[in-house]
Amino acid sequence: MFQVDGAPMLAPDKDVAVVRRDVESPDSGYDELGVYHPIILRRDVAVWTFRYSQLTDKERRYLEELFGEKTLFQFTYPGEDGLERTCTAYRGRREGAWQDAPTALWRDYGFDIMEY
Repeated sequence: MFQVDGAPMLAPDKDVAVVRRDVESPDSGYDELGVYHPIILRRDVAVWTFRYSQLTDKERRYLEELFGEKTLFQFTYPGEDGLERTCTAYRGRREGAWQDAPTALWRDYGFDIMEY
């Protein structure tokens, strides 16, 4: 369903959250009357949040190698119309914790992919 530069991602076992947000300039802010004045740089930027409740170390390494040291990559995803879409993207926040070191299991592994 999801690919990074044509290579398949592991299917997450939790829902994939997709949000669309505007990117504001740091110059956005409130005036002396307390009225907020947004300066929108980009509208409707997609952010996908992937969560895996448990991964083996091999699975986690596969996902890490998929992104490697890439700053940008081609991200393929199912569009809202059901058709396959591709955009340039980058990986943002990522997290995870050892669940059990002797068995090499990770828990609550996750990351964000952001449309560029």
